[in-house]
Amino acid sequence: MAARWPPFVDVAGAGPFLAPPVLQASYTTSVDTTSWDYGHFDDVRPVKSNGSIHFQRRDACVTSALGGHEVGLLELDDDVWLVHFCGHDLGLFETGETAISPLEPHHREAAAAIRSGQSGQLIREGQV
Repeated sequence: MAARWPPFVDVAGAGPFLAPPVLQASYTTSVDTTSWDYGHFDDVRPVKSNGSIHFQRRDACVTSALGGHEVGLLELDDDVWLVHFCGHDLGLFETGETAISPLEPHHREAAAAIRSGQSGQLIREGQV
């Protein structure tokens, strides 16, 4: 070992290398995502494994955590879409954008009004 750096010294190990066991997820989801009804949404799109949805000839990034699931799309305004998953509003995206953006409080109110059928009143009042 004289004059050799430690990374270059070959020392016998204590035994063979044992890989760690594969960890399994021990949680379960409380929501059945396979039977979620997106009937009141304008469009329903599957999320690809890379986390994007294909919409109007473009891909928009949602999240890879939802790969293989569907999201609902609700048009709030011209070219402004709400992205929704299993009872949760995830964010908005505008046609031509490549990612969703966070929701502002007035967007949440507009989405709730559209779902309940009061969108005409909000549009007349200029709140959407």
